[in-house]
Amino acid sequence: MESLISSIDKYKVLVCAGTGGVGKTSISAAIGFAAAKRGKRVLVLTVDPAKRLKTALGLESLEKEEYVSVDLPEDTKGKLFAATVNAKQVFDRFVTEASSDSESAEILLNNMLYKKLSMGLQGSQEFTSLEKFYIAYNSGDFDLIIVDTPPSQHAVDFLEAPERLNKLFDESILKWFISEKESGFKMLNKVLRSGTRKAFGVLERLTGSEFVEEIFNFFVSMKGIRSALVERNHQINKLLHSSEVGFLLVTAYEEAKLNQAIDFYHRLQKNGFNFVGSIINRSLPSAERMGVSESPSEKRDYYHKIADHYKKEEAAYSKLEDLLGENKLHARLFEVVGEQEPLRLIQEMSRQIAGRADV
Repeated sequence: MESLISSIDKYKVLVCAGTGGVGKTSISAAIGFAAAKRGKRVLVLTVDPAKRLKTALGLESLEKEEYVSVDLPEDTKGKLFAATVNAKQVFDRFVTEASSDSESAEILLNNMLYKKLSMGLQGSQEFTSLEKFYIAYNSGDFDLIIVDTPPSQHAVDFLEAPERLNKLFDESILKWFISEKESGFKMLNKVLRSGTRKAFGVLERLTGSEFVEEIFNFFVSMKGIRSALVERNHQINKLLHSSEVGFLLVTAYEEAKLNQAIDFYHRLQKNGFNFVGSIINRSLPSAERMGVSESPSEKRDYYHKIADHYKKEEAAYSKLEDLLGENKLHARLFEVVGEQEPLRLIQEMSRQIAGRADV
């Protein structure tokens, strides 16, 4: 069976997904390093707000440039780049490109509600993250893009979130506001005079006496880019389900997280995503790997005591392994002890993922 690293040659995008605390960002970086060693031009894009990628790759900043080059050993054939998502910058660029003209774009970009709410609307953070990934993909600058998803309970929720943004600006809602300017203001004033006014109190304090006109202009402007927003979400969704994109499940050697991984695998299958395989981080090394059979009896006894302590984890792992079957690639990573420089740690993890000493 081919190695997990060699299997990524089939894909232009690898989405690393899993719950928080499993080392997903470090593993994304390690796969990127291994792919660069194989001669690929690789981008690791993190949409994790904690920005752990910067630490994992030993970078000073991820904000200075759109794509930051990572210093690699001289014998590395390829290139490795890292990037994070500046959500407001990405959304502003989309608004500028999607608006019918520069004046319409400026009206929305300068709108008080847009400034206050654009990054707080349900699904907007996810949309900007996927938009950044889509821009990188269409640039043609990279042989492989590795997407490090947020530490959400289910990454599928992250991928589906932009659809909620579409629904927020559903045509029926927009027509309620802007079927006609005069009637729209009358409706708003009626709402604001009712008990619902309290719900708008915070927004009214933010925008002062111009609140009604600001909210009206906000929805008018959003209507102007709605079709582009819906179309872009459609394009991204189509790409994510294409043969060029593979999903890698990252989990840890813990009973609860392994069981969550099984549930996540089923959700990926249900939603029609291409499943590549799984990586189980911080695993207990096998008896064969540790050379237990050739060790003194004291060492064998000690290992078996440890293995007995982790029998629930091993049972959960076996369940996942059986579910994936022989045709699904998976790798077990073993915790690297002792302090190491970030890139050294990434190199060691990449060796384990590849299952070879020459990566």
